Amino acid sequence: MNTYKIFILTLLFFLPGRLYAETYPVATARQGQWQQEFTAFGQVKALAATTLTMPFAIKITEATIQIGQKVSVSQILLRFQSPAFIKNISEYATSRRLFLLEKKQQKILRQGIREHTLTRRDVLSGSKQSLKIEAELERSWDQIHTDLMLLGNDIQRKELDVLLNDKTPSAVAETLSVLRAPFSGTIVNTPPTAGQWIQANTTVLRLEDLHKLYVTVALSEKMVGNWTSGQTFIQDKKTDIQLHPISGTPRIDAANGLRLLVFTADNPNNSLGDGQWIRVMHSSPEKQVIWVPTSAVVSRNNQSWCIVKNDNNYMPIPIESGGEKDGKIPVLSGLKMDQQVVCENAYELLYRDLKELIKFVD
Repeated sequence: MNTYKIFILTLLFFLPGRLYAETYPVATARQGQWQQEFTAFGQVKALAATTLTMPFAIKITEATIQIGQKVSVSQILLRFQSPAFIKNISEYATSRRLFLLEKKQQKILRQGIREHTLTRRDVLSGSKQSLKIEAELERSWDQIHTDLMLLGNDIQRKELDVLLNDKTPSAVAETLSVLRAPFSGTIVNTPPTAGQWIQANTTVLRLEDLHKLYVTVALSEKMVGNWTSGQTFIQDKKTDIQLHPISGTPRIDAANGLRLLVFTADNPNNSLGDGQWIRVMHSSPEKQVIWVPTSAVVSRNNQSWCIVKNDNNYMPIPIESGGEKDGKIPVLSGLKMDQQVVCENAYELLYRDLKELIKFVD
């Protein structure tokens, strides 16, 4: 085909109001609202999570909690016996007793200095002994305080001293041999049972605060802008769980270059767990669009078209469209409200005279 014929056919096709002898079924383009929807995968992270371990071996004497049970902060989770814990309490009690005796000795020492009955060597020796005893007391207290903090018992030193004034070290150790919850949460592993021995530095319980969650979604740089406004949510079994974005610039995952958006969410049914992967949905703000039947849109070579009827004339119009929903497609630009669009055989109508001019590759 020569250049002149190609020019004439192309001109005829793209002239506004191209006339066809046939008539085609049409539908009216309607104005309406549309929200663009996106999906991505996100990972759940508990608001707080901890693995409770013991710094020494213990024998469980009482454990009434169960996996999945909700517990409150400072609630007793289990009771135990531990020779190592008794030893630590006893060492502190001994150091404290020696320290109190040394305080009396220091009083005598100061009196001897005033009366000039002690030599310089006696004073120096007494001072060294006093410092040594005080250092041992502090060391033993630090050990006990660390043990008690791990047990969730923030007892003060004066309180421990009062207990030791009234009870033996073994009796005090028995009173304090309980593991308490460091925060309100849910037990997520199978608890040990009475009579069971737990070795030092091994997991006793795992506790997670699941009433609120963090959800991290990884997106490409191009997609991040679509998630900055609108609504983000998770479809739970009973209801949708709304996600609330944490303000700030998204972090970049050094491993893959994706942008990490972090959201917070309530978890009323405890249906989501730490580390779980979930499908996250996002709806952009509503915008005005023109709705047409899916069959009215023809897509080819990265361009979408509608055939608009005006009297008996049919004209191809390039459009920008969104995703199909309920048999209709939202047209973002290119059409106006109440225009008549061909809704059957639009593909054949658009391409029937181009088949000799353009060869498409599907």
